[in-house]
Amino acid sequence: MLKVAFLFAGQYRPICHQKFISGFRRLVRGIEHGIFSFAWDEPGLSMDHQANIPKLEDEICVKQHLNLLFADFNLIALQTESMLRYEGALPFHYHKIQTSHEHSIRTVHSLPQLYTLHRSYQLFLPHINEYDLVFRCRYDSIFLHPLNIYPLQEMVTNSNIVYNINFGRAYYPRRIYDIFFGGSCSSMNFIEELWQNLPKLINNQFDNGLEARDACRILYLGAVSTGKHVSTLDSRICDIYRHNDSQLYIKYIIFSHVFRPLKTFCSLPVLIHILRWSREEKIALNSLILFFLYSLMLSPIMYLKRFKYLKGYIQSKGYF
Repeated sequence: MLKVAFLFAGQYRPICHQKFISGFRRLVRGIEHGIFSFAWDEPGLSMDHQANIPKLEDEICVKQHLNLLFADFNLIALQTESMLRYEGALPFHYHKIQTSHEHSIRTVHSLPQLYTLHRSYQLFLPHINEYDLVFRCRYDSIFLHPLNIYPLQEMVTNSNIVYNINFGRAYYPRRIYDIFFGGSCSSMNFIEELWQNLPKLINNQFDNGLEARDACRILYLGAVSTGKHVSTLDSRICDIYRHNDSQLYIKYIIFSHVFRPLKTFCSLPVLIHILRWSREEKIALNSLILFFLYSLMLSPIMYLKRFKYLKGYIQSKGYF
């Protein structure tokens, strides 16, 4: 049986434990797995692209909460670190990048995020030969269907492809959407040098339209610069649970498009799992139908965005 490592990294942002546990149990159904977790000692709220890093709270013990969160799963390694200590020990050139006014304030969280990913990968490295696949996850995500609806053995075989969720309304060209991505151990080994190479990646002339310090740009550039290819999954397997409201969450998922247009192999199992999840959350079927109808009406806007990106790319190349 294939074995999958899940790298949880970042700031712990409390959501309903039972919702998270139910979702993660759904994700790992039928697969052997291990969890490698690195978090800040200080919990917070979802940034949701705020201009400033949210105020840190210290009234709960993050390590204790994460041990409870993963108690029913195979937690292999868990470490936390004070964000204040991290900031104090940040090397000069990284501190300069972090505080530089040349970068958008909206990317102020990128360095802390990539540092925690780097540290969770370090926890995983001693066990790398025990696993076939690796996926990066967040603590504030809800997972809607099992990972094994995909042909996981093909992901192992495609040893230079990094898979992420980059389609529908959330699409952006030439990036790795940072909330959930992964692939074979070989395809994910670019993370090992990502933190070390971060200043070089930020200063790279590569331009996909995102700010140079944006984590999605850095991840993409870090992957392709080591010969990896980036591909999108065909379903919105998860997303951030920002509002603690199941109806708003599923509305957002559906409006962002549940699966890629014209990709039908996973549509039926995904819909079945969404219906099950919605029934558990007591979301009315007629609400789901309305959300899907609205999503269908919004589909032309999604394709108009694609033309905008294509036009920008052509202009950047000087074709007109």
